[in-house]
Amino acid sequence: MNRLAILPCGGDPFCVLTPLYYYKTVWGKEVDKLIVVVNSPVEKECIDFIRGLVAKVPNAEMMYFPMRIQQGNAIRAAFDASKEEYLLFTEDDSFIYRPGYVDKYFKELESGLYDVVGDLREFAHPRLIEMTMKACDTNSKNVNLHPCFFFGKRSDFLKTDLNFSSREFKEGEYIAPLDWTVDIPYTGNDQFVWMSIQLRTLAKVRIHELPIYMTSIDDQSHAWGRMGIFDKNCPLVHFGSSACIEDILTDSRGIPLARRKEWTEAPPEHPYWNIIRNDKIFVDMVASVKLAWIKWQMTSFWPALWPLRDWRDEYKTGFERLTQGNNVNHSIMDSCYDTYCREFPVDLGAL
Repeated sequence: MNRLAILPCGGDPFCVLTPLYYYKTVWGKEVDKLIVVVNSPVEKECIDFIRGLVAKVPNAEMMYFPMRIQQGNAIRAAFDASKEEYLLFTEDDSFIYRPGYVDKYFKELESGLYDVVGDLREFAHPRLIEMTMKACDTNSKNVNLHPCFFFGKRSDFLKTDLNFSSREFKEGEYIAPLDWTVDIPYTGNDQFVWMSIQLRTLAKVRIHELPIYMTSIDDQSHAWGRMGIFDKNCPLVHFGSSACIEDILTDSRGIPLARRKEWTEAPPEHPYWNIIRNDKIFVDMVASVKLAWIKWQMTSFWPALWPLRDWRDEYKTGFERLTQGNNVNHSIMDSCYDTYCREFPVDLGAL
């Protein structure tokens, strides 16, 4: 089939287990190979556990970097280590839970119908978006592709500089694909924005735009109405909580779990804590999406982490510390958590 899936991971065993479980049980036969790129300073026992998980999954291999790197750099590492023409990028804060969709969208590329399949977003400075819209002759601000459930071709990427990461342009710098000399001091952008610009302007890709399949504060009612991520045509769940062991999930000393054997004292308090204490709207969203999904992953795969029971217990304690006494709306969190448990049951025997 000449198809490769690339999964960058931040070293949280729970966040690796989830997409691996669905790869093995749902869509793994729709690709030739999966490369899992683990990049994290988390302790050796966690890395060894993840390595063992990947080894048990058919047609999967693991790359490892002992530090946190940009998602785009992780993609580039797997890109350079492979040769398949047709590529799927996914993330460890998402999982593909319906069969057939990976095959369907790869076939759109293989048949020549499209060059890219994926959803679009902003995630860049408004001025950079404006100039991209002008260069691409579009009225939509969602001009940047998302490297999650993204389908593309190696031959198109080879027309670019292969920079899959974020890139900041300085005032006075000329951006040739946009025929624009930067006229503002700062043009910050997220992962894959620069690559999106190049794919559009240099490779001239034809894009099949998908809806954005993100979790929502309304997921409980969406489940009742079979909308959003529960819609019959939705192939994946994207919940956005994969980096928590690098910041808000800590041990009793306040050290992020990814660094608990590396650091001896806590870093300055993470900005999330102040938000959780004071911003009720943000808290409600965090409670329903990030925290409910963290809890779902933790409880669904809890028995599988028996070999890491010390780390697992620290994880649970860190989660409880995060959710207690910080203005978290437990009613929303718990109702969403119950919804996810009901809609996405896990059979650990299939691992």
